[in-house]
Amino acid sequence: MDGYTLHRVDGDMVGDVASLLVVAADWLDARGMTHWTGKFNDDEVLSSLAAGDTVLLLRCRETGRPIATVTLLYSPPFYHEPADMALWQQPAARAGYVRKLAVVPDRMGRGIAAFMMREIEEFALGQGIEFLRLDGHWSFPDLVNIYTKQGYSLRGTGVCGNNFMEKRLGTER
Repeated sequence: MDGYTLHRVDGDMVGDVASLLVVAADWLDARGMTHWTGKFNDDEVLSSLAAGDTVLLLRCRETGRPIATVTLLYSPPFYHEPADMALWQQPAARAGYVRKLAVVPDRMGRGIAAFMMREIEEFALGQGIEFLRLDGHWSFPDLVNIYTKQGYSLRGTGVCGNNFMEKRLGTER
């Protein structure tokens, strides 16, 4: 993507990721979606990295400003219940879990979220992951569209009340 640089996050970038997530949480909160409110800070991002998660950060090439982030987990998020596994096409398959996709509000609508999803998919595929899975509150239809346009299919509603989506990697979009 022209004008941007993509980075795999290390300890020096933690504050940038946390700040970007707080901006995204504030944007969601202003639209009545409070599920991210108060959840992100440097410690949360450091904890994610320490757990072995892969975090990508997109920066504006000219200014260095953080523009977007996405996180790949290698095991289900803590709130997934054993009963949720039945929603997946192949529950025992090697899977990654996409979390915390965020784009700064003034760059939304430019294909950046789709770009970040393609990048995390390519990274996951290189790690031998067969399926990418995600879940969320779908009160914002544009979120669903981002994922369905990338080839994710709705698998159902989990015990936590979130809608679950999944994509088999290496297949056509």
